Amino acid sequence: MNIDYSELRPLDLVVFSGKGFNPGCCRFSSTGSIFKIRDKSIACHIGTIIEWQGNYFIAESRSGGVQINPIQKYLDIKGSRYILDVKRHPVYDDPEKADRVMKNISLDLFNQVGFDYEGMFFSMFVLFGIPYRHDNKKFYCSEYYYHLTKTDILYPASWVNNRILPEMLNKFDQFYSINVMS
Repeated sequence: MNIDYSELRPLDLVVFSGKGFNPGCCRFSSTGSIFKIRDKSIACHIGTIIEWQGNYFIAESRSGGVQINPIQKYLDIKGSRYILDVKRHPVYDDPEKADRVMKNISLDLFNQVGFDYEGMFFSMFVLFGIPYRHDNKKFYCSEYYYHLTKTDILYPASWVNNRILPEMLNKFDQFYSINVMS
């Protein structure tokens, strides 16, 4: 799999698929169907494009907290996690807004913002009537992107203080695919 780096911009939403236990749990949380846990078309992870010294990377919250990883790490569909799509929101055509969010990512890296294991765990059990709860200072992948962008993007009111799953961001109609994958 290849990616056209010339089309990327900071804060593009990176949608991942993958295989294994965690992606399966995420797909179950998103759909409520045990029959969908192996459906690789359902998003199981979210990251965002950042630019540093003319190079592009993916900022993401995963076990270990907020981190930066090379895009190449996710180009092999045989890996446990790989890029499914890259999407864009028009609000980040404004470089000032994009720069502000990029600075927040830098601060989160510096402050070592952690991964929200509790939120990820409880997001699945909402399906069984257990209330959603999470640590407001830690984030799982899609919570992190939402947290970074909620002052710029008008998300549905129902998302406030609720679980934010990767597939919700993937299907949110204000993002559009930029078709960089081949």
